Amino acid sequence: MMKLLNFSLGKSAMKALATCLFFTLVACDKQNTEPETPPTQTGPFTIEIKRSAKAKEEATYFSFETNQQLEIDNADATTSLDWDIAIIGLSARTNGGVSGSGKGCAIRTETEDFEHLTSAAPYIEQENLWETDKKKTVYTFDGNMPPSKVTLGINPLLCDGKWYSMKPSSTPIEAAVDHNVYILRTAKGRYVKLQLIALSGESGQLGNIRFRYDFIKETGSNQLVAPKLRDNEKLISGDGTLEQLLPEIKAKSVVYLTVQNKTLSQTDLDYIKTKMPALEELDLRHATLSVYDGQKGFQDFKNIRKLVMPINLEAVGFGHLSYTNLEEVIFPGNKLLRIGSGAFSFSEKIKELKLPDSVEAIGKEAFSVMKGLEHLEFPASVSIISESSCYYCPNLKSVVFKGKIRTLENYAFSYCKSLTSLKFMNATPPTFNEGTWPLVEAEYWDNADKAPRVFIYVPKGSVDAYLSAWRFKKADAAYFKEF
Repeated sequence: MMKLLNFSLGKSAMKALATCLFFTLVACDKQNTEPETPPTQTGPFTIEIKRSAKAKEEATYFSFETNQQLEIDNADATTSLDWDIAIIGLSARTNGGVSGSGKGCAIRTETEDFEHLTSAAPYIEQENLWETDKKKTVYTFDGNMPPSKVTLGINPLLCDGKWYSMKPSSTPIEAAVDHNVYILRTAKGRYVKLQLIALSGESGQLGNIRFRYDFIKETGSNQLVAPKLRDNEKLISGDGTLEQLLPEIKAKSVVYLTVQNKTLSQTDLDYIKTKMPALEELDLRHATLSVYDGQKGFQDFKNIRKLVMPINLEAVGFGHLSYTNLEEVIFPGNKLLRIGSGAFSFSEKIKELKLPDSVEAIGKEAFSVMKGLEHLEFPASVSIISESSCYYCPNLKSVVFKGKIRTLENYAFSYCKSLTSLKFMNATPPTFNEGTWPLVEAEYWDNADKAPRVFIYVPKGSVDAYLSAWRFKKADAAYFKEF
């Protein structure tokens, strides 16, 4: 006779058994219905973008996060955070600025050492060198020759003259790739190093851009291989005056000079001015300037064409960059607070200035008689546009006021006869003194057919406030456009 095994469980044991069975079943259910997350891919990645066959203004989108080319329409891309870089022709856009709602931007590192660039930190502090997307006219490729041009959102660093240079009239097209590493911030705020390999694919298809990329840290430093110096280039650092470190017999032939980890006095600047006639480019980003109001700074410098100011610079003194032959002045840092009176006046070859957002005050006549200046943006913290700020800048075409401008002082834009666009980002209009007129003269406001030539861009719904504050007539609303 078969004996039945008889056993009983207490209440606590029953609860434990039920709990165990429950979690076992849940785990089995998850295993059956939820696929495992694939392991995170590690770079570097080498990519060939398959150019869009759509209309010439359609971009081809790519995600660094997923390492995939995406199918996104231009209209949807402006609000999507799924993409990080987009290729149009031979140029590229990032997911930021006018192109997208993300945190995208880019910086050129001036090193080709892709392998040892592992941190974005040294470049994050050079805040004013990062570029977001803007409207630019670039070449596109739709199968016709020569290539046509279109105006659209593009990152200013990722286009002709920057990450490549080309001769569009040549057949076949001649283009040289910039092998410097670029750092891009993704739509979601991570950092990627990117190096362009070629403007054509493995099969020779122009526009199938190839590049390599990898994610990098936000902290730490880089142990980069020192770049090979160009002919007639010198790198100076250490104690002593510039004359002691670079005797005149060597100084007179230097074309490119970088100064690092050193403080320069007015005596050093005078030495550069008088003893270095061949000098064209001066890079002081990792140096310090000890020059004060009452001293001349770079005034009357006729030799250098490009000047990179120190990252830690806090002020540009009275007239310190006036009467020069400078074509480009770069402020890489974001510590500059004050620009003194007449700072850039009569420097007639500078076409555009990118001022750091840290600037709070700009003195009178700071940009007066800059005959080459075409575009200028006043930082958000600047509230007063001082007297004669841009007096007689005959080629100045557009001005943007990024902050809340309280006052436009007299003659601020007098005799700026090419000025056609003033953009005020604040809905509250600035005031100006009774009996004075800070803007361009009345004879420049209309075309020959009496149609408006000058347009004032203001936030939506604020035209009436501007008309009232400036005592304009209702008919003058034709000069305003809302955004």
